[in-house]
Amino acid sequence: MLHFLEWAGAVLGVIGSYLLAENRAFSRYAWPIWIGSNACLIAYFASIHSWGVLAMQAIYLLSSVRGLYRSFPGIRSRLRRQAPPRSAADESLTSRRRLTE
Repeated sequence: MLHFLEWAGAVLGVIGSYLLAENRAFSRYAWPIWIGSNACLIAYFASIHSWGVLAMQAIYLLSSVRGLYRSFPGIRSRLRRQAPPRSAADESLTSRRRLTE
């Protein structure tokens, strides 16, 4: 099982890198592939007690989740609809920030 996790993480990482390097419409699918790669490698490094590399993969996982969020507008719109309503003070602050940018 360890060899499977190691190789699955490595292969998924390479596929994700290739997709992103193509810089095309389908390149955004690199993010979910990288999430799979990160999950496999986190499990692998946890099983061999390699905590430093596991920490690095955890940060990569956060980066991949952020990339997924930014690359798929449907995810953002669904999350925004579920967010609690903002107060008038928040809206005023946001408006002022837009004016100064």
